[in-house]
Amino acid sequence: MRIGLDLIDLDDFTKTVQNGGQSFLRQNFTQDELSPGFNIQNLAGKFAAKEAVFKTGYLKEFKPLSIQILNNDNGSPSVVGPDGVIIDSLSVSITHTKTTAAAAVIWHS
Repeated sequence: MRIGLDLIDLDDFTKTVQNGGQSFLRQNFTQDELSPGFNIQNLAGKFAAKEAVFKTGYLKEFKPLSIQILNNDNGSPSVVGPDGVIIDSLSVSITHTKTTAAAAVIWHS
């Protein structure tokens, strides 16, 4: 079992999104992740989850588009592979406040 954790400052992330614009969003998130109604807190949480997946060692290099963080039917986040299938060996939890977003991932290797 391997654990990854990431914490994002929302002010910094907001500036990054504003400065990078659509280019930043396209390089880091799939269309499904950018579904209508997303907000900066949720987006930061998904980015933190991608970083946390990388920190578990599951990914050999950080390629944000190689995985997706999507909510399943009950609203819980799941890690989805490039084939659109949930990666059952990765468990993810995301939380955020007004100032931070955080994610923890457990790789059940």
